[in-house]
Amino acid sequence: MGKCIGTVYHPYGKSPEKQLYSGFSWPCLFFGFFWFAIKEMWIWCLVSAVLTYFTMGLSWLVFPFFANSLYLKHLMNRGFRFM
Repeated sequence: MGKCIGTVYHPYGKSPEKQLYSGFSWPCLFFGFFWFAIKEMWIWCLVSAVLTYFTMGLSWLVFPFFANSLYLKHLMNRGFRFM
């Protein structure tokens, strides 16, 4: 896991608090596009699955370098705020 950068919450209580990390994502490396599905990032899940298929798994090694920043942007777009 990368370095913990803080906790986010949804102002209307729609979801529990979530820890955010920066840097390399080990869970994304091990689980690939399933990691995006678990985080409910459906577009990135589809993109990752398609690229993994066409690059014969090479993209599976690239996505973990920016997966945490994608997750942060995803949560901010859904209305989450830093504590």
